[in-house]
Parts: sequence; structure tokens; C-alpha cells
Amino acid sequence: FLAPDFIEQLAHLVPSEYISNIKLEVTESILMAGDQARQTLHICREMGFHISLDDFGTGFSSLSYLSDLEVDSIKIDQAFVRKMLAHHRTFVLTKTMLAMTHDLGMVSIAEGIETAEQQDVLKSLGCHIGQGYLYSPPIKLSEALTQLTDA
Repeated sequence: FLAPDFIEQLAHLVPSEYISNIKLEVTESILMAGDQARQTLHICREMGFHISLDDFGTGFSSLSYLSDLEVDSIKIDQAFVRKMLAHHRTFVLTKTMLAMTHDLGMVSIAEGIETAEQQDVLKSLGCHIGQGYLYSPPIKLSEALTQLTDA
């Protein structure tokens, strides 16, 4: 991502008609990599790529990054999902992150959903998308493509 020719490589690898279907996931640490990283993100978004901030809430970045960068979605780290039902503070933080993404017009994604109860709570809090073993373990690309074409 920080390579000087990243944008050129990306433009060469991804046909323009597919750009809007691709989500580039970056961690909070990439935001702290400096102006070059932020400029690369900006260019990627201008090209039409969806930018998702991964593992949100676990890094050391400032919320000011969210006001400076146009991020399309936030992925709430599984550490929050795992503990939200047992720890009130974690529940409040998760609820607040979901409200913030909604108010900023972003898509919210919760990682690490393993139980129907977690799914139900997140859905009731307005979470848009869930990922985790409740839905499927990680699978190979070939298997995913087979499942999509057989559906």
C-alpha cells in the first residue's frame, strides 16, 4: 500500500468496470503512516474503490481521522463482538461505534459473530453486515466461487 507505484499497479490489475465492486480494507495503523498513505487512500476512493477501516477500535488512531478521510465503512473488531454481551462497557462502546457509523453515513460491519444472540443484538443496534463463524468458516476462493455460481 505504501509502495510508490501502488496506484499504478492497482489500476493495471483491476479493470475499471470492476473497481466499484472491490473494497480496500485498511487498518487504523495505515492512517498513521503519514500523508502519503492518506493521499493514496484519497486517490483510491476517487478511482471508485470502497474504503473500509478494518479492526476499528483496537488501534491508536484518533477519531479525527474519520473527519479527515472519507471512509465508506467501518469494521468493528471481533474483540468487541465477543465481549459485548458479558461486559456492559464493551456493549456501550459497540453501540456507540454503530451509532457513529450510522450518523456518518457509513456502512457498519461486525467481525467475529459466532452466536445468534450476538447477531440479534448487533442487528437491533443497526449493524448492517456481519461476518463470522455463525455464517461460515473461512473458505478458499474456489469454494466461494462455486457457492456463488450454484446459488
